[in-house]
Amino acid sequence: MPNRAARPHPRARALAPARTRALPLALALALALALALPSGCAHAPAGVATSASSPSEPPPIPWRGWERAAFAEAAAAGKPILVTVVAGWCHWCHVMDEETYSDPRVAALLAERFVTIRVDADAHPDLAERYAAWGWPAIAFLSADARPVLELRGYQEADAFAALLAELADAAASGALQGRRPAPATAPVVRPLAAVRDEVAALLDGTYDHAAEGWGHRQKYPLAGPIEHALLRARLRPAEAEWEARALRTLGRELLLVDPVWGGVFQYSTGGRWDRPHHEKIAAVQAGALTSFALAYRRTHDPRWLAALDLEVTYLKGHLMDEAGGFFAAQDADLRREGGALRGAGFYALDAAERAALGEPAVDRRIYADLVGALIVGLCAADAVDDRPPGARGDALALARAAGERLLADHRREDGAFRHQAGVDDPRIYLRDQAAVGRALLSLYQSSGERRWLAHARNLADRLLAELRDPASRAFFAASEDPAAVGVFSERRRPLEANGEAARFLIDLHRLVDHQGAPPPYLAAAEAALVALADRQALADEGRMIASYLLALEHLLLEPVEVTIVAPHGSAEGAALLAAALAADEPRKLIEWSEPGERYPASGSAALYVCTSRACSSPIREAAEVAPRLTAFIASLADT
Repeated sequence: MPNRAARPHPRARALAPARTRALPLALALALALALALPSGCAHAPAGVATSASSPSEPPPIPWRGWERAAFAEAAAAGKPILVTVVAGWCHWCHVMDEETYSDPRVAALLAERFVTIRVDADAHPDLAERYAAWGWPAIAFLSADARPVLELRGYQEADAFAALLAELADAAASGALQGRRPAPATAPVVRPLAAVRDEVAALLDGTYDHAAEGWGHRQKYPLAGPIEHALLRARLRPAEAEWEARALRTLGRELLLVDPVWGGVFQYSTGGRWDRPHHEKIAAVQAGALTSFALAYRRTHDPRWLAALDLEVTYLKGHLMDEAGGFFAAQDADLRREGGALRGAGFYALDAAERAALGEPAVDRRIYADLVGALIVGLCAADAVDDRPPGARGDALALARAAGERLLADHRREDGAFRHQAGVDDPRIYLRDQAAVGRALLSLYQSSGERRWLAHARNLADRLLAELRDPASRAFFAASEDPAAVGVFSERRRPLEANGEAARFLIDLHRLVDHQGAPPPYLAAAEAALVALADRQALADEGRMIASYLLALEHLLLEPVEVTIVAPHGSAEGAALLAAALAADEPRKLIEWSEPGERYPASGSAALYVCTSRACSSPIREAAEVAPRLTAFIASLADT
């Protein structure tokens, strides 16, 4: 189970051992075991039983929330800190609750000799990013003053974990647990971004599995970023046309992760195969699937991709959609009920009637801004390619608009930034939220022509630059400053994936806003962030999760194609031209609606213009002509 991409996906790399002093034997063995486990919602070691029923609540350990008082208590008492990062949908988190935290020895050690903090990854995107490489459950041990000591990945067996807890507690009591710090980061060498783009593409290409298809070998994830990049490069660079076939073959494999009864895409598959799914359905995966299927249909018009989009929208409406708009975070893999859990493999093998008789796996009904934003982008993409007659079209855009309204009502702050979760007392803002919601606002603007979405996007971007930009490196911090943070948690991070998403938002925003007067700062800010994070080793460490950064580089370096519909807003003729523009298979396009006489002369009938930095097309007045004439116009410029 990855950590999202949902939100968050696992890193395709081995973890280096922590830099620390020599450890006692039991501690060293525990560390070796932890580093040997796979990332994501990590699997248990061989032989671990996992059939016990799972409680819906954590076991009776004195867990604290992510609160200042917990760190103050640890400092005052001189107790080490255990932080565990979990997710409601994480199978091995449940198993660790059942098998390890319920063990009397473990519970007693934690209650008496540690300060224990338990946080939900989806609710704390800054911590999810910090511990993403360890998978869920992630376990971090810190000294009493919150300096990192040791991180463990995934399920821990009770006997070994109890021995490890005793070792750490004794070391803390004797004053030997002083913590460790990572080596300071080296300043990146500035290189041309075109060269960086080519290097990053080669890194991503190196993760492609030519035998089984897909990016990554051990576990198969439905990753949207690599699919989008493969289709983009195949369209724009003839020498790389083979990547289109690879992307489409991979998506064909991903169809094995689609639930044929309810719809929805399972989170991933194990054993290097696509037919061994883990059955969680998390919002981030659904968002990526919408985008991938939409781009595949836009390229091929193969009806199976439109059918996959319909099934995905059906799942969202039936299981993850809130009645007031917006979408829930995830659905668990297993049906948890009194008397034992029915695991996902058994439940999802049932037909619709059999499932209805039993109920359904629990849904995490919290609504997070970043996940809703990503789903809005995917739903707008799905609507854009829906070429069926009006009466037969799906309602993806209506769902996207309702979710957008919910974000404005419940998540938007007075200063224009967006809260991660409505109703939660957290003064900070998070980069993942601002990037995802910003891209969602631009998708809604381009899909509707309504300028209020663009205005909200601009206000958001201004707060992003004011609160999240690192004045030293010019990259973006994962979260705004937390004055209550202590120890290592006061050190603000600059995550590559979220910086890539933020850069994509800022690049598109810059190209959509009016440039009268002083140029807006968005494009320069995006470029500076991409330059700041272009360290070769750091990029190599990202593995297949590098696609967001790569797509941001592509969008920065490619010349944009501006498509403008000139018609009274809401007119039937203008709407037909807009629909044709949205459906056109041109990955560089940005679409806006202009009133007659505002930027282009009023000519008495609706028209569409295609412009680059060098030229503009003659007016296109028929929807059926939009795609062929757009393609021909762009091709004519390439030949000059």
